[in-house]
Amino acid sequence: MVSHLVVLLGIHGVLASGGPVVDLGYAVYQGSVQEGTSNLYNFSNIRYGEPPIGDLRFAKPVAPKGRNVTIDKGDVGRICPQAIAAWEVYTSFTGPDFLSGKISTLTDDHKHALHEPSDLKIVIDPRETEDCLFLDVVTPVETFDSPVKKLAPVIFWLSGGGYTTGEKGWFDPGGLIKASYASSPEGLVFVSANYRLGALGWLAGTKLDSGNDANQPGTDDV
Repeated sequence: MVSHLVVLLGIHGVLASGGPVVDLGYAVYQGSVQEGTSNLYNFSNIRYGEPPIGDLRFAKPVAPKGRNVTIDKGDVGRICPQAIAAWEVYTSFTGPDFLSGKISTLTDDHKHALHEPSDLKIVIDPRETEDCLFLDVVTPVETFDSPVKKLAPVIFWLSGGGYTTGEKGWFDPGGLIKASYASSPEGLVFVSANYRLGALGWLAGTKLDSGNDANQPGTDDV
């Protein structure tokens, strides 16, 4: 599914005022020059699956349907719901003392974390939503704008995060793309995608395992 989108980006790209536009059939996206660069286009928040909600919540990803001709500039960010582990919260208390060698105070830090629950604040990212099957594509300007269309190397990147946290924007590919010119005159195209986390993406069980339409771990990224 993702590879199909990358091919379409290469075939259907046209230049328009404000940035290049690509028509993927089900939606039209406009890219922009990558922040901090002058030679990279970034196509942000491209939908690659129907919203995985309702009957699709624990199902395999379904390709986008319908047709929307409104140009989407990708300026509405979305990430999948995150699950912050307790140890990540505790490290806000214990981490500084541990790193500075104050081992004797770690017990007090832990007690503080347990007895002052109001200090254990988990901030919910406003971009979190179950409708999160989106990807970003970053491509060299000269490769995209070239009148001679040739294939370019593609790197497909998924964030880590223990299957409970992570999102497509965690890595800036600018340096990697710059270095890629040492071995490829076209540079490379960098694709990063969100995938469902926690129980929404990695739940297992007899009922789920027996269904042909059940979401199996990793199917969002195939």
